[in-house]
Amino acid sequence: MNFLAISRDQVDEIKSRVSIIDVAAERVNLSRHGSTMSCCCPFHQEKTPSCVLYEKTNSFYCFGCGTSGDVISFIRGTDNLSYVEAVQQLAQRAGITIDAKGAQLNQREQELRDRIRACNREAARYFFRSLTQDDEGSVGRTYLLNERGLSMAAVRHFGLGYAKPESFGLVNYLRDKGFTDDEMITANLAYQSKTGHVMDRFRDRIMYPIFDTVGNVIAFGGRALNKEDKAKYINTNTTPVFRKSNNLYGYNFARKAHSDHLILAEGYMDVIALQTAGFAGAVASLGTSLTEEQAKLIGRSCKELTICYDSDSAGIRATQRAIQVLRSACPELRVSVASLGEGKDPDEFIKMHPKDGAERLAEAFKAAISDTEYRLQMCKNGLDMNVNKDRLTYAVEAVRVLATVENPVEQDLFAAQIAAEVGVGRESILAQVQAAAADPANKTVPEEIKDEEIFEPEEEPTQRYHAFIRPVSDAESEVVAFADVIINEDYRINGVRLVLDEHNRFSVLMPAYLAKDRREWVPYVELKPEIEREMTAFLARNFDFNSEVEVIGGGTAIDIGETKLTLRKAANRNTVKAYAELQNDVFALKYGKIMEGKRGYFYSPPSMGTYTDQNGNKQYQYAYGFASAPERTRISGEIKKQYELMCRKNKQVYETKIK
Repeated sequence: MNFLAISRDQVDEIKSRVSIIDVAAERVNLSRHGSTMSCCCPFHQEKTPSCVLYEKTNSFYCFGCGTSGDVISFIRGTDNLSYVEAVQQLAQRAGITIDAKGAQLNQREQELRDRIRACNREAARYFFRSLTQDDEGSVGRTYLLNERGLSMAAVRHFGLGYAKPESFGLVNYLRDKGFTDDEMITANLAYQSKTGHVMDRFRDRIMYPIFDTVGNVIAFGGRALNKEDKAKYINTNTTPVFRKSNNLYGYNFARKAHSDHLILAEGYMDVIALQTAGFAGAVASLGTSLTEEQAKLIGRSCKELTICYDSDSAGIRATQRAIQVLRSACPELRVSVASLGEGKDPDEFIKMHPKDGAERLAEAFKAAISDTEYRLQMCKNGLDMNVNKDRLTYAVEAVRVLATVENPVEQDLFAAQIAAEVGVGRESILAQVQAAAADPANKTVPEEIKDEEIFEPEEEPTQRYHAFIRPVSDAESEVVAFADVIINEDYRINGVRLVLDEHNRFSVLMPAYLAKDRREWVPYVELKPEIEREMTAFLARNFDFNSEVEVIGGGTAIDIGETKLTLRKAANRNTVKAYAELQNDVFALKYGKIMEGKRGYFYSPPSMGTYTDQNGNKQYQYAYGFASAPERTRISGEIKKQYELMCRKNKQVYETKIK
C-alpha cells in the first residue's frame, strides 16, 4: 500500500502555529477559570464543563471521561475527520504547505478526497455560471430572484446555481477540466446508465452547495423546477467527503457568528432567508429528520436551540422527533420551539412582512415555548378538554411526555399544570410519570422520518432534438437555415426551415408542398404545438450564421404513444397505390405513399425532391424519415400488411393502430 508521509517536524510546526483555544472557540462554548479555559466535553454528554484546555501546552484533558490530546485530536473529534484531514485542515489554517516525508497516511484515499472536493468545486462554478450568465439559466433566475425574492448578493453569498435540463452538460464540462468518469460518479455528480453512458445526476434544478466547516464544497442539494418531477429535492448521497447525517446546511456560516443560540430550520431557503434577515445562527438538517450525529454537532456548538420547522403536519411530526433526538443526544441543551402563526415557514413569513419581517421573527423567537410545553400542547390536538374521555386521553399522553424529562423541577412544574387541566392531584400525575419512565418504550426515539428525496436513475434519454443545422447563404431569403432534427431515437424530420423575420424573431416551417388547387404551401409534417415551440427555441439557441453545426439536446425522450395509420387508395396513379398518414401524440405525417415496385409493395415517406450526395449521385431527400433501421423496417412492413388487408376488404379508407 502506498502512503503519504508528513514529517514529524511539520506536524509540530502546524501545532505550534494553531491555538487550541481558537479552534475550540469556533466549535464549543468556552468559559475561563484562571489561566485555563473549560467547556462541556465534545466526546461525551455532560451538563457541567469538565474538559479543560491548556493554552501553554496547546492540549486538553477531560476530567469526566479521561479523553485527552492535542489540537489535532480535538478537531478530529469535533469535526469527525480522519487524521490526515485534521492535519491538512490545520495546515491550511496555519498557511503551511505539506510535503511528503515521514508519516503514515493512506495516500490513495486522501488523493481521492482531494479530487472529490475539487470536482465539487468545479461543479459549483459550473452551476453558478449556468444560473447567472447562461441563457438557459433564465428559468433559475426567475425562480430565485422573482418568485423567491432573493437578491444577487444572496445568490453569490450562498453560491447558488442551476443544473441545466441536458444530460451531459456537467459531465462534458468536468471532463474538459480533467476529471474522470469514476471521479464524477464517486462524487455523486453523475451516474452510469444501463447502456454504459455517464450522465448528469442533477437536471433542471436549483443547486444549493453544501460546505464543510472550512468552506470546501462537499455536496449539493437540488430542487426540481419541473412540477412533474418525481422528487422535489435530491441530495448528494454518501461520498468519501460527505455523509448527510453528519452535516448541517448553513453550519459553516453559522459557526463564524460564534452564537450561543442556533435556529434549526427545515429547508435550504429557510436558512437563506433567516441568515439574510440577520439570524446568522440558522441551520437546516438536510431533510426533515434530524439525526443523532447532527444533534451532537448542535450540542457542541451552542447552549440554546430554537426549532422553527414548517407548521404543516409533516413539520409537526419532524419537530416532535427532533425534540426527542436532542433530548437523548444533548440532555444539557435548552430546546425551544417557535411558532410563526400565520406563516408556514420562515421564508414565507418574511415575504408576508416585507417591511418588518426580521423584527417579527425576533419576537417569535423570543416568545418560543420550551420543548416540553410544545409537546404537551400537541397532546391536546383534536381533544375537547371539557369532555372527561378526552381529558383522560390527554393525561395519558402528557404523562408519556413527562416521562422523558430528566429534570425533577421541570417534571414537578408541568405535573402541577397537567393536574390542574385534568382535575386530578399532582401526586397521581407524578406517580404515573415514574411508572412510565421505567417503561423502555418511552425512551425509544421514533423511527426516522423519511424526506421526499427520490432518485431513480433514468435510462439514458434518447437524444431529443439532435440536429444538424445548415445555414443558407442567400441574403434575400427569409429562410436562414435548414435543419435535420431527430426528435427521438426512432423518428426524425428532415428539411426543417429556420426563418428569421424583420424583428429578428425565429420560427420554424415544416417541410411542405405547394398545393395546386389551393395555391398555398401545405406542410407534410405537423407537430403538437408545445413540441414545435420547444424545438424552435432549441434550434434558435444553437443557430450559428457562420458555420454548419451539429447540436445535441437533452431531457427525457419524447413518448409518441400509439401511432394511428390511415390508408386511402389512389385512383389511376400508376405505381402509387395508396396514400398513408401516420398520426400520434407528437406529430402528424401526411402524404406518405404505398408504391408498387419490382419486389412488391413498399412505403415511401414524403419527398422534398433530390439532392446530390458526395459521390455525385442524386438522392431523394425525404421530409420525414425513420432514424433507426429496425423501426423503418417494422413500420414499412406494418403499412404494407395493412394495405394488403385493405385491398382484400376492398375499402377506400382503412384505419388501424400501430403498436
